[in-house]
Amino acid sequence: MTRDYRLLLGAFFVSTTGDWIYRLALPLFVLRQTGSAAATAAIYAIEFVPYVLFSLVGGVAADRFDRRRLLVAGDLASAGFVGGMLAVVHFAPGERWLLYVAALAAASVRPFYHPAFQSFVPELVADRDLLRANAHLQTVENLLAFGGPVAGGAVVAAFGIERSLAVDCLSFAVSAAAIALIARRAVAEVARRRGWRIGFELGEAIAYLRRVRIMAWALVLVTGTNFAVFLVQANLFWYLVKAHDNGARGVGLVFGAEGAGAVVGAVLTTRLARRLDAGRLTILGMAGATAGVSFLLVSGSLPIVAAAWSVVGLSNTIIVVTWFTLRQKIVPPELLGRVIAVQRATAFAALPLGALTGAGIIGLTSNATLLVLVSAVLHALLTLVALLTPLRTAGRGTVLAESTAADFVSPALATPPQGPVAAGAARPPA
Repeated sequence: MTRDYRLLLGAFFVSTTGDWIYRLALPLFVLRQTGSAAATAAIYAIEFVPYVLFSLVGGVAADRFDRRRLLVAGDLASAGFVGGMLAVVHFAPGERWLLYVAALAAASVRPFYHPAFQSFVPELVADRDLLRANAHLQTVENLLAFGGPVAGGAVVAAFGIERSLAVDCLSFAVSAAAIALIARRAVAEVARRRGWRIGFELGEAIAYLRRVRIMAWALVLVTGTNFAVFLVQANLFWYLVKAHDNGARGVGLVFGAEGAGAVVGAVLTTRLARRLDAGRLTILGMAGATAGVSFLLVSGSLPIVAAAWSVVGLSNTIIVVTWFTLRQKIVPPELLGRVIAVQRATAFAALPLGALTGAGIIGLTSNATLLVLVSAVLHALLTLVALLTPLRTAGRGTVLAESTAADFVSPALATPPQGPVAAGAARPPA
Protein backbone atom coordinates (compact mmCIF):
# COMPACT_ATOMS: atom_id res chain seq x y z
CA MET A 1 0.00 0.00 0.00
CA THR A 2 1.14 3.56 -0.71
CA ARG A 3 2.31 6.10 1.83
CA ASP A 4 -0.78 8.23 1.13
CA TYR A 5 -3.12 5.32 1.87
CA ARG A 6 -1.30 4.58 5.12
CA LEU A 7 -1.75 8.22 6.13
CA LEU A 8 -5.49 7.94 5.40
CA LEU A 9 -5.76 4.67 7.34
CA GLY A 10 -3.93 6.22 10.30
CA ALA A 11 -6.20 9.26 10.22
CA PHE A 12 -9.23 6.97 10.16
CA PHE A 13 -7.97 5.08 13.21
CA VAL A 14 -7.23 8.23 15.20
CA SER A 15 -10.46 10.08 14.39
CA THR A 16 -12.67 7.02 14.96
CA THR A 17 -11.07 6.46 18.35
CA GLY A 18 -11.77 10.12 19.07
CA ASP A 19 -15.42 9.60 18.19
CA TRP A 20 -15.71 6.96 20.91
CA ILE A 21 -14.23 9.29 23.53
CA TYR A 22 -16.89 11.98 23.17
CA ARG A 23 -19.66 9.42 22.65
CA LEU A 24 -18.87 8.12 26.13
CA ALA A 25 -17.86 11.36 27.84
CA LEU A 26 -20.99 13.35 26.88
CA PRO A 27 -23.66 10.88 28.07
CA LEU A 28 -21.70 10.35 31.29
CA PHE A 29 -21.57 14.10 31.89
CA VAL A 30 -25.31 14.52 31.18
CA LEU A 31 -26.16 11.59 33.44
CA ARG A 32 -24.08 13.06 36.27
CA GLN A 33 -25.68 16.47 35.82
CA THR A 34 -29.30 15.37 35.48
CA GLY A 35 -29.69 11.79 36.64
CA SER A 36 -32.19 11.46 33.75
CA ALA A 37 -32.19 8.40 31.50
CA ALA A 38 -34.16 10.31 28.86
CA ALA A 39 -31.70 13.21 28.77
CA THR A 40 -28.80 10.76 28.56
CA ALA A 41 -30.42 8.75 25.75
CA ALA A 42 -31.15 11.94 23.82
CA ILE A 43 -27.43 12.72 23.52
CA TYR A 44 -27.06 9.35 21.74
CA ALA A 45 -30.12 9.74 19.53
CA ILE A 46 -29.17 13.22 18.36
CA GLU A 47 -26.21 11.93 16.33
CA PHE A 48 -28.52 10.14 13.86
CA VAL A 49 -30.52 13.25 12.95
CA PRO A 50 -27.87 14.73 10.60
CA TYR A 51 -27.79 11.52 8.53
CA VAL A 52 -31.40 12.16 7.62
CA LEU A 53 -30.86 15.86 6.97
CA PHE A 54 -27.47 16.03 5.25
CA SER A 55 -26.48 12.67 3.71
CA LEU A 56 -27.54 13.54 0.17
CA VAL A 57 -26.03 17.03 0.32
CA GLY A 58 -22.82 15.46 1.62
CA GLY A 59 -22.68 13.25 -1.46
CA VAL A 60 -22.98 16.26 -3.77
CA ALA A 61 -20.22 18.04 -1.84
CA ALA A 62 -17.94 14.99 -2.12
CA ASP A 63 -18.17 15.14 -5.93
CA ARG A 64 -17.99 18.91 -6.18
CA PHE A 65 -15.01 19.75 -3.97
CA ASP A 66 -11.47 18.51 -3.52
CA ARG A 67 -12.03 15.44 -1.33
CA ARG A 68 -8.72 15.78 0.47
CA ARG A 69 -9.55 19.34 1.52
CA LEU A 70 -13.08 18.30 2.46
CA LEU A 71 -11.74 15.62 4.80
CA VAL A 72 -9.25 18.02 6.38
CA ALA A 73 -12.03 20.59 6.85
CA GLY A 74 -14.25 17.90 8.38
CA ASP A 75 -11.64 16.89 10.93
CA LEU A 76 -10.89 20.51 11.82
CA ALA A 77 -14.60 21.20 12.19
CA SER A 78 -14.93 18.16 14.47
CA ALA A 79 -12.01 19.44 16.55
CA GLY A 80 -13.74 22.81 16.83
CA PHE A 81 -17.10 21.33 17.83
CA VAL A 82 -15.52 19.07 20.45
CA GLY A 83 -13.68 22.17 21.69
CA GLY A 84 -17.12 23.78 21.99
CA MET A 85 -18.29 20.84 24.11
CA LEU A 86 -15.26 21.29 26.33
CA ALA A 87 -16.02 24.99 26.73
CA VAL A 88 -19.62 24.25 27.73
CA VAL A 89 -18.59 21.58 30.25
CA HIS A 90 -15.97 23.88 31.79
CA PHE A 91 -17.62 27.30 31.70
CA ALA A 92 -21.37 26.64 31.51
CA PRO A 93 -22.15 23.13 32.79
CA GLY A 94 -25.71 24.13 33.61
CA GLU A 95 -26.47 25.19 30.01
CA ARG A 96 -27.17 21.69 28.79
CA TRP A 97 -28.86 22.87 25.58
CA LEU A 98 -25.50 24.22 24.39
CA LEU A 99 -24.06 20.76 24.78
CA TYR A 100 -26.82 19.31 22.60
CA VAL A 101 -26.15 21.94 19.96
CA ALA A 102 -22.43 21.12 19.95
CA ALA A 103 -23.16 17.38 19.78
CA LEU A 104 -25.55 17.91 16.87
CA ALA A 105 -22.95 20.03 15.07
CA ALA A 106 -20.24 17.39 15.58
CA ALA A 107 -22.57 14.66 14.28
CA SER A 108 -23.35 16.80 11.22
CA VAL A 109 -19.78 16.39 9.99
CA ARG A 110 -20.14 12.63 9.38
CA PRO A 111 -22.71 12.77 6.52
CA PHE A 112 -20.21 14.94 4.61
CA TYR A 113 -17.12 13.03 5.73
CA HIS A 114 -18.19 9.48 4.84
CA PRO A 115 -18.91 9.90 1.08
CA ALA A 116 -15.77 12.02 0.68
CA PHE A 117 -13.70 9.40 2.51
CA GLN A 118 -15.09 6.42 0.57
CA SER A 119 -14.70 8.16 -2.79
CA PHE A 120 -11.17 9.33 -1.89
CA VAL A 121 -9.87 5.78 -1.36
CA PRO A 122 -9.83 4.90 -5.12
CA GLU A 123 -7.74 8.03 -5.75
CA LEU A 124 -5.01 6.65 -3.49
CA VAL A 125 -5.12 2.94 -4.32
CA ALA A 126 -4.71 1.08 -7.59
CA ASP A 127 -7.65 -1.01 -8.80
CA ARG A 128 -5.87 -4.25 -8.00
CA ASP A 129 -5.41 -3.17 -4.35
CA LEU A 130 -8.87 -1.75 -3.69
CA LEU A 131 -10.30 -4.85 -2.07
CA ARG A 132 -7.32 -5.20 0.27
CA ALA A 133 -7.57 -1.50 1.17
CA ASN A 134 -11.27 -1.81 2.00
CA ALA A 135 -10.59 -4.95 4.02
CA HIS A 136 -7.97 -3.05 6.06
CA LEU A 137 -10.40 -0.20 6.69
CA GLN A 138 -13.14 -2.61 7.69
CA THR A 139 -10.77 -4.45 10.01
CA VAL A 140 -9.86 -1.19 11.76
CA GLU A 141 -13.52 -0.19 12.00
CA ASN A 142 -14.51 -3.59 13.41
CA LEU A 143 -11.66 -3.59 15.91
CA LEU A 144 -12.66 -0.11 17.07
CA ALA A 145 -16.33 -1.10 17.27
CA PHE A 146 -15.17 -3.88 19.58
CA GLY A 147 -12.37 -2.09 21.43
CA GLY A 148 -13.34 1.56 20.95
CA PRO A 149 -15.74 1.70 23.90
CA VAL A 150 -13.08 0.07 26.09
CA ALA A 151 -10.38 2.50 24.96
CA GLY A 152 -12.71 5.49 25.18
CA GLY A 153 -13.89 4.43 28.63
CA ALA A 154 -10.29 4.03 29.79
CA VAL A 155 -9.45 7.55 28.62
CA VAL A 156 -12.50 9.02 30.37
CA ALA A 157 -11.72 7.07 33.56
CA ALA A 158 -8.06 8.07 33.54
CA PHE A 159 -8.34 11.75 32.58
CA GLY A 160 -11.86 12.80 33.53
CA ILE A 161 -14.45 14.32 31.19
CA GLU A 162 -12.79 17.67 30.47
CA ARG A 163 -9.34 16.29 29.74
CA SER A 164 -10.89 13.48 27.70
CA LEU A 165 -12.62 16.02 25.49
CA ALA A 166 -9.30 17.83 25.11
CA VAL A 167 -7.65 14.56 24.02
CA ASP A 168 -10.53 14.02 21.61
CA CYS A 169 -10.07 17.50 20.15
CA LEU A 170 -6.37 16.74 19.66
CA SER A 171 -7.19 13.43 17.93
CA PHE A 172 -9.19 15.20 15.22
CA ALA A 173 -6.37 17.73 14.74
CA VAL A 174 -3.89 14.86 14.30
CA SER A 175 -6.23 13.21 11.78
CA ALA A 176 -6.51 16.48 9.84
CA ALA A 177 -2.72 16.85 9.79
CA ALA A 178 -2.25 13.29 8.49
CA ILE A 179 -4.70 13.82 5.63
CA ALA A 180 -3.14 17.21 4.82
CA LEU A 181 0.17 15.38 4.23
CA ILE A 182 -1.41 13.29 1.46
CA ALA A 183 -0.18 14.41 -1.95
CA ARG A 184 -2.52 16.63 -3.95
CA ARG A 185 -4.39 15.01 -6.82
CA ALA A 186 -6.35 16.21 -9.81
CA VAL A 187 -10.02 16.76 -9.04
CA ALA A 188 -12.80 16.12 -11.55
CA GLU A 189 -13.86 19.51 -12.88
CA VAL A 190 -17.09 18.54 -14.65
CA ALA A 191 -19.38 19.01 -11.67
CA ARG A 192 -17.48 21.99 -10.28
CA ARG A 193 -18.11 24.17 -13.34
CA ARG A 194 -21.88 24.03 -12.96
CA GLY A 195 -24.03 26.00 -10.58
CA TRP A 196 -25.04 24.55 -7.24
CA ARG A 197 -28.02 22.42 -8.35
CA ILE A 198 -28.44 19.71 -5.75
CA GLY A 199 -31.58 18.19 -7.24
CA PHE A 200 -30.04 17.92 -10.71
CA GLU A 201 -26.80 16.43 -9.42
CA LEU A 202 -28.57 13.87 -7.26
CA GLY A 203 -30.73 13.07 -10.27
CA GLU A 204 -27.58 12.11 -12.15
CA ALA A 205 -26.69 9.60 -9.44
CA ILE A 206 -30.19 8.14 -9.40
CA ALA A 207 -30.20 7.90 -13.22
CA TYR A 208 -26.86 6.08 -13.04
CA LEU A 209 -28.21 3.59 -10.48
CA ARG A 210 -31.28 2.94 -12.62
CA ARG A 211 -29.12 2.34 -15.66
CA VAL A 212 -26.38 0.13 -14.20
CA ARG A 213 -28.41 -2.86 -13.07
CA ILE A 214 -25.62 -4.51 -11.09
CA MET A 215 -25.44 -1.50 -8.78
CA ALA A 216 -29.21 -1.14 -8.57
CA TRP A 217 -29.70 -4.77 -7.56
CA ALA A 218 -26.79 -4.64 -5.13
CA LEU A 219 -28.48 -1.69 -3.41
CA VAL A 220 -31.82 -3.51 -3.21
CA LEU A 221 -30.20 -6.63 -1.75
CA VAL A 222 -27.97 -4.78 0.74
CA THR A 223 -30.97 -2.73 1.92
CA GLY A 224 -33.03 -5.90 2.32
CA THR A 225 -30.21 -7.61 4.22
CA ASN A 226 -29.94 -4.61 6.58
CA PHE A 227 -33.67 -4.89 7.30
CA ALA A 228 -33.51 -8.65 7.85
CA VAL A 229 -30.50 -8.59 10.18
CA PHE A 230 -31.79 -5.65 12.24
CA LEU A 231 -35.00 -7.53 13.03
CA VAL A 232 -32.83 -9.51 15.44
CA GLN A 233 -29.77 -7.25 15.91
CA ALA A 234 -31.74 -4.35 17.37
CA ASN A 235 -33.65 -6.70 19.67
CA LEU A 236 -30.72 -8.85 20.84
CA PHE A 237 -30.91 -7.36 24.32
CA TRP A 238 -34.51 -8.58 24.66
CA TYR A 239 -33.67 -11.92 23.02
CA LEU A 240 -30.76 -12.59 25.37
CA VAL A 241 -32.03 -11.11 28.62
CA LYS A 242 -35.80 -11.59 28.53
CA ALA A 243 -36.21 -14.64 26.30
CA HIS A 244 -33.18 -16.62 27.49
CA ASP A 245 -32.32 -15.23 30.95
CA ASN A 246 -28.80 -14.02 30.20
CA GLY A 247 -27.18 -11.15 32.05
CA ALA A 248 -24.91 -8.32 30.98
CA ARG A 249 -21.96 -10.67 30.55
CA GLY A 250 -23.93 -12.74 28.08
CA VAL A 251 -24.83 -9.65 26.09
CA GLY A 252 -21.19 -8.58 26.03
CA LEU A 253 -20.09 -12.04 24.92
CA VAL A 254 -22.48 -12.07 21.94
CA PHE A 255 -21.56 -8.59 20.75
CA GLY A 256 -17.89 -9.40 21.25
CA ALA A 257 -18.32 -12.56 19.18
CA GLU A 258 -19.90 -10.49 16.41
CA GLY A 259 -16.92 -8.11 16.43
CA ALA A 260 -14.45 -11.00 16.37
CA GLY A 261 -16.31 -12.60 13.48
CA ALA A 262 -16.25 -9.32 11.58
CA VAL A 263 -12.47 -9.04 11.95
CA VAL A 264 -12.04 -12.59 10.66
CA GLY A 265 -14.44 -11.75 7.81
CA ALA A 266 -12.28 -8.86 6.65
CA VAL A 267 -9.20 -11.11 6.47
CA LEU A 268 -11.14 -13.95 4.85
CA THR A 269 -12.56 -11.67 2.15
CA THR A 270 -9.11 -10.83 0.79
CA ARG A 271 -8.35 -14.55 0.44
CA LEU A 272 -11.70 -15.55 -1.06
CA ALA A 273 -11.47 -12.68 -3.56
CA ARG A 274 -8.44 -14.36 -5.14
CA ARG A 275 -10.69 -17.24 -6.21
CA LEU A 276 -14.21 -15.85 -6.50
CA ASP A 277 -15.74 -13.10 -8.60
CA ALA A 278 -17.68 -10.27 -6.98
CA GLY A 279 -21.14 -11.75 -7.56
CA ARG A 280 -20.34 -15.13 -6.05
CA LEU A 281 -18.52 -13.55 -3.13
CA THR A 282 -21.51 -11.32 -2.32
CA ILE A 283 -23.94 -14.22 -2.54
CA LEU A 284 -21.62 -16.33 -0.36
CA GLY A 285 -21.79 -13.60 2.28
CA MET A 286 -25.60 -13.51 2.06
CA ALA A 287 -25.78 -17.31 2.39
CA GLY A 288 -23.48 -17.14 5.41
CA ALA A 289 -25.70 -14.52 7.08
CA THR A 290 -28.71 -16.78 6.42
CA ALA A 291 -26.91 -19.69 8.08
CA GLY A 292 -25.84 -17.57 11.06
CA VAL A 293 -29.36 -16.34 11.80
CA SER A 294 -30.77 -19.84 11.23
CA PHE A 295 -28.43 -21.26 13.91
CA LEU A 296 -30.55 -19.40 16.46
CA LEU A 297 -33.45 -21.70 15.56
CA VAL A 298 -31.42 -24.66 16.83
CA SER A 299 -30.98 -23.36 20.36
CA GLY A 300 -31.04 -20.19 22.42
CA SER A 301 -28.11 -21.24 24.59
CA LEU A 302 -25.42 -18.61 24.98
CA PRO A 303 -22.63 -20.52 23.17
CA ILE A 304 -24.90 -21.18 20.18
CA VAL A 305 -26.04 -17.54 20.03
CA ALA A 306 -22.45 -16.27 20.28
CA ALA A 307 -21.29 -18.66 17.54
CA ALA A 308 -24.27 -17.76 15.34
CA TRP A 309 -23.69 -14.03 15.70
CA SER A 310 -19.99 -14.38 14.98
CA VAL A 311 -21.00 -16.01 11.66
CA VAL A 312 -23.38 -13.09 11.01
CA GLY A 313 -20.58 -10.60 11.73
CA LEU A 314 -18.18 -12.49 9.46
CA SER A 315 -20.73 -12.76 6.62
CA ASN A 316 -21.84 -9.15 6.78
CA THR A 317 -18.23 -8.01 6.57
CA ILE A 318 -17.75 -10.10 3.41
CA ILE A 319 -20.80 -8.34 1.94
CA VAL A 320 -19.64 -4.87 2.99
CA VAL A 321 -16.03 -5.19 1.76
CA THR A 322 -17.16 -6.71 -1.55
CA TRP A 323 -19.90 -4.11 -1.97
CA PHE A 324 -17.61 -1.13 -1.28
CA THR A 325 -14.95 -2.47 -3.65
CA LEU A 326 -17.45 -3.24 -6.41
CA ARG A 327 -18.88 0.26 -6.13
CA GLN A 328 -15.48 1.94 -6.20
CA LYS A 329 -14.46 -0.05 -9.27
CA ILE A 330 -17.63 0.56 -11.29
CA VAL A 331 -18.83 4.08 -10.50
CA PRO A 332 -17.08 6.94 -12.35
CA PRO A 333 -15.03 9.11 -9.95
CA GLU A 334 -17.08 12.26 -10.64
CA LEU A 335 -20.26 10.43 -9.53
CA LEU A 336 -18.92 8.29 -6.71
CA GLY A 337 -19.68 10.62 -3.79
CA ARG A 338 -23.31 11.08 -4.84
CA VAL A 339 -23.86 7.39 -5.52
CA ILE A 340 -22.43 6.53 -2.09
CA ALA A 341 -24.70 9.09 -0.42
CA VAL A 342 -27.86 7.90 -2.19
CA GLN A 343 -27.09 4.27 -1.44
CA ARG A 344 -26.12 4.98 2.17
CA ALA A 345 -29.32 6.93 2.81
CA THR A 346 -31.40 4.12 1.29
CA ALA A 347 -29.60 1.28 3.05
CA PHE A 348 -29.60 3.09 6.41
CA ALA A 349 -33.35 3.70 6.16
CA ALA A 350 -33.83 -0.06 6.50
CA LEU A 351 -32.17 -0.15 9.94
CA PRO A 352 -34.86 1.61 12.00
CA LEU A 353 -37.57 -0.12 9.96
CA GLY A 354 -36.08 -3.51 10.78
CA ALA A 355 -35.66 -2.59 14.44
CA LEU A 356 -39.26 -1.36 14.77
CA THR A 357 -40.66 -4.35 12.87
CA GLY A 358 -38.76 -6.72 15.15
CA ALA A 359 -40.02 -4.84 18.21
CA GLY A 360 -43.55 -5.11 16.80
CA ILE A 361 -43.25 -8.88 16.42
CA ILE A 362 -42.03 -9.13 20.01
CA GLY A 363 -44.80 -6.86 21.27
CA LEU A 364 -47.53 -8.86 19.53
CA THR A 365 -46.26 -12.38 20.21
CA SER A 366 -43.40 -12.33 22.77
CA ASN A 367 -42.10 -15.20 20.65
CA ALA A 368 -38.33 -15.29 20.16
CA THR A 369 -38.50 -18.19 17.72
CA LEU A 370 -40.93 -16.35 15.44
CA LEU A 371 -38.67 -13.28 15.39
CA VAL A 372 -35.66 -15.37 14.34
CA LEU A 373 -37.73 -17.36 11.82
CA VAL A 374 -38.94 -14.22 10.04
CA SER A 375 -35.36 -12.92 9.82
CA ALA A 376 -34.00 -16.28 8.58
CA VAL A 377 -36.72 -16.61 5.91
CA LEU A 378 -36.06 -13.06 4.67
CA HIS A 379 -32.31 -13.76 4.49
CA ALA A 380 -32.96 -16.95 2.53
CA LEU A 381 -35.34 -15.21 0.11
CA LEU A 382 -32.85 -12.40 -0.50
CA THR A 383 -30.10 -14.93 -1.22
CA LEU A 384 -32.39 -16.69 -3.69
CA VAL A 385 -33.27 -13.39 -5.37
CA ALA A 386 -29.57 -12.56 -5.66
CA LEU A 387 -29.07 -15.78 -7.63
CA LEU A 388 -31.67 -14.58 -10.15
CA THR A 389 -30.34 -11.03 -10.64
CA PRO A 390 -27.44 -9.57 -12.66
CA LEU A 391 -25.42 -9.47 -9.44
CA ARG A 392 -24.91 -13.22 -9.85
CA THR A 393 -22.72 -12.60 -12.91
CA ALA A 394 -20.87 -9.55 -11.61
CA GLY A 395 -17.25 -9.91 -12.65
CA ARG A 396 -17.83 -13.42 -13.98
CA GLY A 397 -14.52 -14.94 -14.98
CA THR A 398 -12.57 -12.23 -13.18
CA VAL A 399 -11.83 -12.51 -9.45
CA LEU A 400 -12.54 -9.32 -7.53
CA ALA A 401 -8.99 -8.99 -6.24
CA GLU A 402 -7.68 -8.55 -9.79
CA SER A 403 -10.63 -6.94 -11.60
CA THR A 404 -11.05 -3.44 -13.01
CA ALA A 405 -14.13 -1.39 -13.79
CA ALA A 406 -14.06 -2.63 -17.39
CA ASP A 407 -14.70 -6.18 -16.11
CA PHE A 408 -18.09 -5.13 -14.74
CA VAL A 409 -19.45 -2.55 -17.19
CA SER A 410 -20.70 -3.89 -20.52
CA PRO A 411 -19.75 -2.17 -23.81
CA ALA A 412 -23.34 -0.95 -24.18
CA LEU A 413 -23.08 0.92 -20.89
CA ALA A 414 -19.71 2.36 -21.80
CA THR A 415 -21.32 4.68 -24.36
CA PRO A 416 -22.91 7.62 -22.49
CA PRO A 417 -26.44 8.64 -23.45
CA GLN A 418 -27.23 12.03 -24.90
CA GLY A 419 -28.89 14.58 -22.69
CA PRO A 420 -28.54 15.99 -19.18
CA VAL A 421 -27.73 12.69 -17.50
CA ALA A 422 -24.68 11.98 -19.66
CA ALA A 423 -22.30 12.73 -16.79
CA GLY A 424 -23.96 9.98 -14.80
CA ALA A 425 -23.47 7.28 -17.41
CA ALA A 426 -21.21 4.35 -16.79
CA ARG A 427 -17.95 4.41 -18.70
CA PRO A 428 -14.72 2.46 -18.78
CA PRO A 429 -11.93 3.87 -16.62
CA ALA A 430 -9.77 6.58 -18.11
